[in-house]
This record gives sequence, C-alpha cells and structure tokens, in this order.
Amino acid sequence: MRLILILFLVKPCLSWASSPAGESYSRASVLFDGTKLTLSQKAALMQKRSENHRPWFGLIASIVHKPEGGFDRYDGFSDSAIWTGVYTAAQALRYQTTGDPDALKLMEESLWGLAALHEITGVPGLIARCIVPRELADQEGFFGDSHWQLGTGKYEGWAWRGMLTNDQYDGYLFGLAAAWPYITSSRLRQRIKEIAAGMAEHVIANDLRIIDWPSGTFIDFRGNFLDQHHWPQVFRRLPVAPLGPANSLHGLHLMKVCAWITGDPRFEDYYLRKMLKEEEFDAAMAKYQSFGMDILRGPVGRGAVALAYGKDVKTDGPGIRSNVATNLSHMAFYDLTRLETYPDLRAFYREQFKKLHDPVQNEANSFWDFLYTSQFENSGAVDRAVDSLARFPERPVFGAVDHTGNPSIKKRRVLRVDYLHDSERIRWHALKPLPFEKRALHPGFAWQHNPYDLRGGWDFEEGSGADYLIAYWLGRSQGRIKAED
Repeated sequence: MRLILILFLVKPCLSWASSPAGESYSRASVLFDGTKLTLSQKAALMQKRSENHRPWFGLIASIVHKPEGGFDRYDGFSDSAIWTGVYTAAQALRYQTTGDPDALKLMEESLWGLAALHEITGVPGLIARCIVPRELADQEGFFGDSHWQLGTGKYEGWAWRGMLTNDQYDGYLFGLAAAWPYITSSRLRQRIKEIAAGMAEHVIANDLRIIDWPSGTFIDFRGNFLDQHHWPQVFRRLPVAPLGPANSLHGLHLMKVCAWITGDPRFEDYYLRKMLKEEEFDAAMAKYQSFGMDILRGPVGRGAVALAYGKDVKTDGPGIRSNVATNLSHMAFYDLTRLETYPDLRAFYREQFKKLHDPVQNEANSFWDFLYTSQFENSGAVDRAVDSLARFPERPVFGAVDHTGNPSIKKRRVLRVDYLHDSERIRWHALKPLPFEKRALHPGFAWQHNPYDLRGGWDFEEGSGADYLIAYWLGRSQGRIKAED
C-alpha cells in the first residue's frame, strides 16, 4: 500500500513544504528541460527543490502532483531510510568539496533524521523504514499490517514501519560513512557512534542476522537468493551456493562501516576473523556474482528457466540482473574499497567491484559510474556519466512509458531476478540500453532503474533530486566535474 499524506492532515506544529502552485507536468514537457542549464546551475536548482521533499525529521519523501498542476500529496515514505542516507551523503560531499555551511547544516539535520529512524524502534541496531504521523497511519489502515507500530515516549503521535531489507541498511550506512568525518556536533557524533555500535552488536548477538522484532522478519547476511520459497519448484535442483553473495557483501558493508565509525576493535575482529575467515564471505562473493547469476546462466539454470517459463526466455546478458541489487552493491563496494586498510583485502574488493561494474559500464548510469571512478580511472565512464547528468530534467517527474509496441526497438523476453512473482518475472527487454530520455525511471531514485526495461514509471510523481545531487557531488568531489560545468 502506498503511503499517502492528504493536506488536511498537516499539523501546525510541523514544518511543511508544498510544491509551487500552478505547475503542470508531463513527460514531454519535463524530460529535456534539464539541458537548458549547466550542471552546476541544475545542482543549485535541485538543491532548492529538495527542501520541499523533507516534510518531517529531515527524512526524504517524493511529491505527487495533480494532473492539472499543483501539490497533491507526499508519497514514497517506505524508502525513507535509504534515500535519506543518500541525500545525507550528497550533502557531505557537497560540504567536502565547497565548505558551504548550508551543506553542513543539511547534512547534520538529515543525520538527526536517520537517528530518529533508529531511536523510534527502541531496539539497538534496528532501524525503521520510515516514520509517519499517527493520523495518516490510522486513516490508511496501516495497523492491519504487522510491520507497522506506534511510536512511544517522545515519538507519541507517530507511527513507524519495520519490514527491513538490505536496501534500507545499505543506504543508511552509505550516509553515515560519508558524513562521519564532517560532523561538528559532539552530541550528534556520540549518537551516530552509539547507533553504529548498536548495529554491530545486534548482528553479532543474532548470529549474522538483524531481527525485526515486531513482525518476526529478519535480514540474514548468509542467506542465498535462489534458496527461497517464491521460486518455482523446478529451481530446487539448482546447485545453490552455501552463502548468498549479495547478502555476504551487505553484511561486510555493515560491519566495516560500524567498526570504522566506532573504532571498536571487537567489531573489526569479528569482521576479519568471523565473517571473512570462518564464514568465508569473500569466497562467496568471488565465486557467485550478483544473486547467483552465474548459476542461472549455466546449463542447469537455463534448463530450469526453459521448463518454468518457456524456451524463448533468455538468461544471458546484463539486462536480467537485479538493478536494485546492482545499485546497493555499488554503494557497498564504494565504502569497502575506500575504508579498507589491509592491502590484500582492499585489492580483493577492487577486483570484485570491477566485476560488478563491467557488465553495466555502457549504461550511462551517472551514480554507478562516479562510484566506480572513485577507485578506477575510466574516461569513458566519466563522459557517459556527465552526459546523463546533462540530460537529467530540472524537475524529476519522469512519467510512465511503454515501448513494448515500438517496432523500431529490437527486443526479447527475459527472466528478471528482482521480481518476486511469476506474473511479473518475465519481461520484454530492449536488446541494447535505451537512451536516457526513453527509460522507465524510478521517481524516488532515477539511477535504480534497468535501462533495458520497455515499460514502467510513474505519472506526476516528483523525486527529491537526491539522485542528481549524489551523482553530481560525487563527480565534483573527484574533480571529474568542474564548478563552471
């Protein structure tokens, strides 16, 4: 169920923002308006617009506009943790690059919002996906879902959602790691340090899992993607890995960031001796890439796919990967490669980072490209990243697209591993990545899309701009983009 905030729910005691009245949005009118501005001018405009997307606690939300123009409601709260983390990282990089005190102010405000996501759960190490007003939760009937809980104490009058997944932790940690060197408030530094310690302690105490106590769900950093109940029975005979490669990566990311922030040798020891030695997470990552795609592409995997879905369904090519997982893995490897001090281990992370990025290097994904060029020189990646930022619209309202009937686009049927239901798992894909202006873009985060998808997107929903800002400031911080560009 999508979270909706109707205007009459607004509380006078809160600071609310609305979209400029009278603006109307369509894909045709919005998509290429970004080419009128320089990259830096667009970043300044996007920064200003992003302030409309932080309705409470400094947490990020998207905005839905009325078809005729004007603000309708806030939306997209269930991903507050990940996108607020990304926004925090963007402000940290902006401050690192420019020394702008406004960037520092917004970075610390966002960190307090991330701290609220942790504090409201009452469980050390457990974060909420989002926080919403109690009235909203009541009106929408959220409490029929066991993932929703009432806030208590200072959070009375608010509700929060659990149902945690790796993406929320990866984005959250990405923000903490980027901001940590620049925090000036001693109280905030202590709070972030306590949160990081709580996460590490939680994972250790629960045998490499994070337990969402209200609903009983959990994140298992040793879980394997193919060994899940929602795949057809024929997949049971596939030779699955003993550890899940992506989950192994997320677990290492969490423990490394927490050990670095806290400086606690216990967490570094657990990361080095338990996770990398006893469990051999590095071996799982090296052998099995991106949700076990090597298994699906092998002869047994291809046979299982043909039997379950048809002989014409393809399992080769980069388009079948999980774009969500690829996005998260880029963030995780970015942190691991820059924080790891052991030369051999850092070299291993760099090697795996390169294996991750090579299949997507021609997709002109500015975020992934600039994360990658933080470690590797690649002029082609820089050129493609800058080109996509130049095409990025001034107002990120992308709209829905459907190219399935377009005879000029060559296509094929493929298996999509990031869809959990059979009705959605088989998709028509383009043979080559679509041009940026034709893509089905995610309004919450444009870089978390699959450029081969022929249909998708949302009408009238405006993203926060965190996607443009994080890619732009990554490029600026590396000197790949100049202030005058």
